Amino acid sequence: MKIFVGYGYNDRDKWVESYVFDLIRAFGAEPIAGKEIPGEKLEDGVRQTIKTSDALLGFATRRAKMKNGKYTTHQWVKDEIITALESSIPFIEVREKCVDPQLGMAGGRQYLVYEPSSRDLCLVELAKAIGKWTRNLPVKLQLLPESVTQAIRPFIGKPGFRCSYRVLQNGVESRLKETSLTPQKGGLFVLIPGLNPLALIQISVEAVGKQWNSDYESVDAVSIKLQEF
Repeated sequence: MKIFVGYGYNDRDKWVESYVFDLIRAFGAEPIAGKEIPGEKLEDGVRQTIKTSDALLGFATRRAKMKNGKYTTHQWVKDEIITALESSIPFIEVREKCVDPQLGMAGGRQYLVYEPSSRDLCLVELAKAIGKWTRNLPVKLQLLPESVTQAIRPFIGKPGFRCSYRVLQNGVESRLKETSLTPQKGGLFVLIPGLNPLALIQISVEAVGKQWNSDYESVDAVSIKLQEF
């Protein structure tokens, strides 16, 4: 699972790299940042990275103080949150106290409040949210090698076609469950919901009297290698 993290690249927000990145890794997920942004404008490459991530954390921390006593925040973080919203990617805005609400930023959705003096409380709430994401978001796995997926592709959606999987966790093998096999740019993919990051998964594909199976592999392997039997 990849979680994009948007935050201010300054000394005041270094705690995000120090604590939040490690928190994400503790759940078996991968933190992704757009630190190559040179200025205020969100680059197309960063937008694409967000669109291919599984979730987003946007830290709307204080920047410049305004006449009304509130603070602006980082424009690129606002744009990153909007990109996640438009792409239907789960996101959480972490808004520092006294930052201008910026209602247009996330459509008035709920957010986590951050106060530097109570950072531990914010980290606890983030841990709850990340834990929920890792439990509920589907894991995307690419089927390989290409020679096998090319042989499978013509039969997708035809009568008798079947894609299924088993999960092995704590030495216990689950029953066989059916799933969808989706052709996308770059190959064939399966989306499996509710997987424990420590579990192993085996994929099976059947069509026209043929069968392709994988060995049990880690759910964070990204790709699964099939063999014909």
